[in-house]
Amino acid sequence: MSIFNTIAFAAANPAFNTVTFIGSAQAGNNNGVAVTVDISSIDVQSGDTIIVHHTVGEDNGDQTSSMTLTDSGFASLTTGYGNDTYDVNHKIHYKTADGTETSVVSDAFPTASSSVILQVMVFRSASTLTLISTDLGTNSDDPQFTGATGLLYGNMVVCAASTGHISGESASQEYTSGGDLDQFITDAENDSEDCTAGLGCKAITSETSFTPAQWTMTGNGTASSYVASTMVLS
Repeated sequence: MSIFNTIAFAAANPAFNTVTFIGSAQAGNNNGVAVTVDISSIDVQSGDTIIVHHTVGEDNGDQTSSMTLTDSGFASLTTGYGNDTYDVNHKIHYKTADGTETSVVSDAFPTASSSVILQVMVFRSASTLTLISTDLGTNSDDPQFTGATGLLYGNMVVCAASTGHISGESASQEYTSGGDLDQFITDAENDSEDCTAGLGCKAITSETSFTPAQWTMTGNGTASSYVASTMVLS
């Protein structure tokens, strides 16, 4: 499913921006409880863009409307529900920082058997955030992404993916990226329904297009589902 949805931030839009990565953090939990990601060590400044990737592993249908944050100012860019034997809910939140942010906190999820992961990346000098696509996959652990085209020097491609499974939370259940990203974080969480999440980015220097390589993990194969989003900051 390809969606071109551009969010223009309040900051002035110069002729071109060189978007820079500032920092990342992540945390997870089980039993559907609230998750707190500490970003106090990241140099968040007013005008920065904060992107939050929210993943929930559960099997009670599309629950993306219940994936909310306690923090003010965040909006939803995209959601996706991977539906197979093992399901996953995926949501991207974003905001323009005011410079006082020290944490990102999710509200408790209504299904107590769910696993939850929050991943955060902070970027500077972006004036727009464009959703390229959110893709749904079944019968596979390994997310595939839609590529971004029409890229310019200084753009930043951001990709996020979630997989639903019941294989646990060891290192083999975390993603292995294709090695083509500048920054990459991944985590896996275990409950009655497990999930794996990944968030990465690629700074554009000369490319006019970029498709993130497929990510891999060891899950339940043909019983797993995934959701994968591609975005561009410019």
